[in-house]
Amino acid sequence: MGIRTFSTLGDVLKACQIRYQEANVPADRPHVAAPQELHEELIFTKAEIAYGVSEAAICEAIIFPILRVDWKPLRRTFAIWSHKPISSNEDLNGTPDFIFARKSELGKVVFDTPYVAVLEAKKGHFTLG
Repeated sequence: MGIRTFSTLGDVLKACQIRYQEANVPADRPHVAAPQELHEELIFTKAEIAYGVSEAAICEAIIFPILRVDWKPLRRTFAIWSHKPISSNEDLNGTPDFIFARKSELGKVVFDTPYVAVLEAKKGHFTLG
């Protein structure tokens, strides 16, 4: 089985015994503006690259540059992985588009504890994605 076999978030929570909790982003959280270079790159990409032709193109041309900017200030603590297969158990395994994981003391090529997985919703179905 893989991640795709679950129909809802509730199915994953139940199978993995994970508690679901919601919270609002604190109102006093400082606003962080994206660097001008990112804006320019995304405008260039939109004008010059056929990024909408595949999931891989979207990941490489749009999503990764944005995630990379967010990750850079945290790079001493976290690593960012692209299309790294993971497996928690028989029922929960797959290849997320991106993973933020603890940075290993053994070096950048050693995968450590994952904290956040980024996946693209498939076929316009956000809940199933």
